[in-house]
Amino acid sequence: MNSSAPPAPVASGITAVLLQLSAAPCYADLPEGIATLAKQCLLDWFGVATLGARDGMVDILIAEARDRGAAGNCRVAGRDETLNPVDAALANGTAAHALDYDDGNPAGGHLSAPVAAAVLTLAQHTGADGRGIISAFIAGYEFAARVGYLVRPGHYARGFHPTATLGTLGAARGRAALLGLDDLATGNAIGIAATQAAGLVASFGTMCKPLHVGRAAANGLLAARLAALGYTGNTSVLEHPQGFAAPHSVNFNAEAATATPGGGFFLADNTFKFHASCAGTHAAIEGLRRLLAEHTVAAGDVTAMTLAIGPHMDKVCNIQAPETGLQIKFSLRMMGALALAGWNTADPAIFSASTAADPALVALRDKTRVVLDPTLAGIDARVELQLGDGRRLVATCPAATPEKSLGAQGARLAAKFLPLATGVAGDTAAQALLARIQNFEQERDLAGLFALTAPVS
Repeated sequence: MNSSAPPAPVASGITAVLLQLSAAPCYADLPEGIATLAKQCLLDWFGVATLGARDGMVDILIAEARDRGAAGNCRVAGRDETLNPVDAALANGTAAHALDYDDGNPAGGHLSAPVAAAVLTLAQHTGADGRGIISAFIAGYEFAARVGYLVRPGHYARGFHPTATLGTLGAARGRAALLGLDDLATGNAIGIAATQAAGLVASFGTMCKPLHVGRAAANGLLAARLAALGYTGNTSVLEHPQGFAAPHSVNFNAEAATATPGGGFFLADNTFKFHASCAGTHAAIEGLRRLLAEHTVAAGDVTAMTLAIGPHMDKVCNIQAPETGLQIKFSLRMMGALALAGWNTADPAIFSASTAADPALVALRDKTRVVLDPTLAGIDARVELQLGDGRRLVATCPAATPEKSLGAQGARLAAKFLPLATGVAGDTAAQALLARIQNFEQERDLAGLFALTAPVS
């Protein structure tokens, strides 16, 4: 069923169906590859959140929380502070997305960041073990992905940021699983979460985009805790004519939402970032790197550069003249200039106002034209270099796809993780953290794990 009409009231019972399909799996029954992939998601989360927590936007959130007297026993990754669960989830979720370096899923947005922030924060408070955390994380991730397929692509087209909206629902689902809520309480948690789910694409390039993830984690966590105490919400909120789906999208694709994904889990479609910028810029970066390597081209040889993307990406990552580090991440022209000049786009430290104003980069940026091509799907891109000697080099690059080898992916993620964590916690703590997350199913002390991320004094 895929119609432009609003969903019928309650008849499909899609909320209950998706909750059943995303029930927390028993860890012992998980396919080995899915368990490994879940641990890789948690490793990536700890890396980006640990460094992301040093950003000024997280300073502001923690200062505001402390001004309210929001003390508690939950640590924030990369910080010394402890806060109550809701405020800690807000800070952890925001930190995980501050660098725009967290993983993603074609169902819509960055699903690990809000779900992991919620589950890991609450687990510190409840004392859950590693296996329980992994199962709860998968439950939240799968529910968020299924809701994403229910409302895509119209949800994004209307200006909603799926990471924020789906993330709120996934966070509530994961927390409900971690708390062991029954079906009714879990349905209430989703109803409570859905009425709080928000986030606008217009916020891209500002501090509010990472705030979307923080609010998703905090609101989802709060929803599950309230439901555990007897608070109620609409348990048919997805299909209600004035519920989540109808106002947020022209699409209501129950068939896609209830489908059995390859390998049995939508988590298998997860992709990781290896450039610290909007995913919509990655295909162009990879295309440029390939052309530079294959043809031994230097930046000075290029007289003009054209980057082609699908029209739907124009409002996502096409800031023409960025002035801040955040805006660079959403500027194809500037990301193309960085790649052409040989800058390390995997290094979060390069994204700053001084980089945005660098004369050499600005000159390359101004040689760059962005073209909207309706034949390019998703976040695929085509790059074209015009050289001073008359040559014209062209490459078309697809969006990121999951690695076929989990071992190779794990090695690449470890190489990404260590510089991020070491820059905050030091080498010894980062190495210890890496080893423990790689064996997360054996984890029994989550507070101690978070303590390893604390900044070196």
